[in-house]
Amino acid sequence: MRRPVLLLLVTWMAFEGTARAQLWDEPEIQMLEESLISKGMYVVQEGDTLWDLCDLLFDNPWYWPTLWSFNPQITNPHWIFPGDVIYLKPPWEGKAKSSVVFAQSRYTEAPTDVKILTRFKGFLPEEMYKESGEIRASREEKNMLGQWDEVYIDFKVPKKIHEGDPFLIYRVLGEIEHPLTGDHVGYKIEFVGVARILSTSEEYKKAVITTSFSEIERGDLITSFVEYTGMTEPAKNETSVAGIVLDIFHPMDIAGEHDYVFLDKGKEDGVADGNRFVLTWKGDGMKEVNAEELSQAELDKYPKEHLGEIMVVKAFDNVSLGIVTRSIRELEVGDPCEMIRGY
Repeated sequence: MRRPVLLLLVTWMAFEGTARAQLWDEPEIQMLEESLISKGMYVVQEGDTLWDLCDLLFDNPWYWPTLWSFNPQITNPHWIFPGDVIYLKPPWEGKAKSSVVFAQSRYTEAPTDVKILTRFKGFLPEEMYKESGEIRASREEKNMLGQWDEVYIDFKVPKKIHEGDPFLIYRVLGEIEHPLTGDHVGYKIEFVGVARILSTSEEYKKAVITTSFSEIERGDLITSFVEYTGMTEPAKNETSVAGIVLDIFHPMDIAGEHDYVFLDKGKEDGVADGNRFVLTWKGDGMKEVNAEELSQAELDKYPKEHLGEIMVVKAFDNVSLGIVTRSIRELEVGDPCEMIRGY
């Protein structure tokens, strides 16, 4: 946690009608801050924002709309001031009574009931990739393009385009292949901006970049617009289907909570946005033992355990983009998962 600033706390005293100022040193301030946080409160300091506080206290800056909802006294979430008191949990909730609960396992298998502000991380099916346009040039004399720059787009596949139509700008990070069959599934992509069509009179369509998430270059591609942020909440599974983790969005071999992953099941398999897949596993907790010593017949003797949960952010025809909402161990490409009916 950042180093606390020196605070001057003024306490009004009913003594000769005067105010007495008490100067606190840094260890005392830190104890005071920790005490307030433990009680679900936080005193705003110079430079604080809801985004930074959520990143600091909850390890998730996208939690800020929820934190704002706990504090109706904040009329504008972009303006908080030193000395403001912020509730870190709903102030209307009563204190939970402490109790001891004995369970069969310390690992829960109950569905995670959580509403998450999610981002539409990049996956593109083959057909959408083939229909993409390409930024060929710009009106401005620039190599790197950004917001309000005008570009010329080549749509190689004829399609109906109208003035004012929005499109997402992206670049390909790599191909996604099925880890078991090796079949090509689609493309892992990065969204870099949003463009809106200005003119369709020439072969190259003119557009203006209205939003840029990073630098935009000639050769970057254009696809149909979808909302790239939104609240995702659980939806009851209407069917059962078994799948596997196809790929992980970030360039690492393992994933955990809050990471985005791709699954090999989609709308054609009955998967819908908000459905949840349970990550399953059998065997000894030592993975190297499973890989080197246990046969399939031996693994079948173990009960099926839940390792975590993935909530679907966006279901495509044969693939789904999901976010890991719970995990008790790292996930890997090829790990089995299961969408259970009624879950």
